[in-house]
Amino acid sequence: MLTVLLRGSALAGGLLIVGGLAGVWLQPTLRGAWSLLGSGQEEGVELLPALVSALFEAGSFDRAEEVADLAVSASASLGLGRVHARAAVERERIRLARRPETFRVQDAVVVAERAAQALRGFGDELGLARAAYLMSDLSWLQGDVVSSSAHGERMLTHARRAGSGFDAATALSYLGWDLVEGPCPAPEAIARCDALAREAAGLRAAELSLLGCRAALLAMTDGYAEARGSMARARTGLAELHLREMAAYLAHLDAFAELLAGDPAAAERATLDAEAIVAESGDRWFLSNLSIDLALAILAQGRHADAAAVAERIEAVPAPCDRQWVIKRHAVRALLASQRGDQEEGLREARAAVAAAEGTSLVVFCANAHRTLAEVLLAAGRDEEAVAAAGRALALDQAKGNAVAAAATRRRFFASSPAGRRAPAPRRRRRGRG
Repeated sequence: MLTVLLRGSALAGGLLIVGGLAGVWLQPTLRGAWSLLGSGQEEGVELLPALVSALFEAGSFDRAEEVADLAVSASASLGLGRVHARAAVERERIRLARRPETFRVQDAVVVAERAAQALRGFGDELGLARAAYLMSDLSWLQGDVVSSSAHGERMLTHARRAGSGFDAATALSYLGWDLVEGPCPAPEAIARCDALAREAAGLRAAELSLLGCRAALLAMTDGYAEARGSMARARTGLAELHLREMAAYLAHLDAFAELLAGDPAAAERATLDAEAIVAESGDRWFLSNLSIDLALAILAQGRHADAAAVAERIEAVPAPCDRQWVIKRHAVRALLASQRGDQEEGLREARAAVAAAEGTSLVVFCANAHRTLAEVLLAAGRDEEAVAAAGRALALDQAKGNAVAAAATRRRFFASSPAGRRAPAPRRRRRGRG
């Protein structure tokens, strides 16, 4: 029975994530579901990677992890090379989400590359799309948004060849996310988002994700009124589609846009929305990042004790494999240390944030790291150094086309202080990584 359901709804052109598919899995135990597939039967084992993907997108991460382990072991015992390669890719993705504290990026790269080589030999376009999906995540973890986008483009190509609308929609969404947080200047990124939206016509999940990404980019250019309306429509639409991971990410982008707009209370609410979705699914990688974002939103409201309490949770769900997480963790620790008067510790953490950001193409986070250093230096009474650090943040804001962040940096560090008035205008940074 489950074999028929999976073949009808999850293969033949890509994954169609429907509530009933996850429900079928959640009802029985793992052993019971395996018996439905037909223990030892190749046909049943071949469908397990698709089930892992479906459970992942439906937000059932604990079940997805169980099925992924089963898919890898069963396909190996039956000598199903294509299925084993697909299963290995899916298991790495779920391991990242469930166990970010021990996840090893380079080991996962080896798995992904070996799987892709095998899948090319089998001519498995859908499998190659899934391998490219994993590689996009792994590049992101290393702070290489440019490579992440390149893998996203490959995922899109393979997904289209496979006739998988869901995987094409996922690839288009990832490309939009990279436009927000990577080096592409906001005005150019908005135009690129519009072009991707035209490619996504008829793929509702991608259309909504790209609408949300466009809204975040509009927020950088001071287009708050349009951005808020678009973001609200996008988040509502994804919630109606029950695409929990995509909905959580848009809530995260909503928080980013509200911080830019100068409304940290709204940013806190959006982050809590995302956290509620992610906590239920068990995505500990995403949850680890949201804890930091929540602390930053609370700090921006001047609620230092509350922020310190949230910061303690960061250490309980660490993600040292993720360069973004490392940068933001150091930044939060720097601001909290500075606020309690420990400027030496604050400077050490702020400089660690800058060091972690260097060499990446995470332009938004690079700028924020330099801005954090500027804040801590200012609190320590080192105005000239603060202005220099702020100048580096401003140069990155200008390169990104983040007019709102650039204007705020000018007001904070260059408009009123004597050191700021003496500082030369920062040079425009060339586009590229880091």
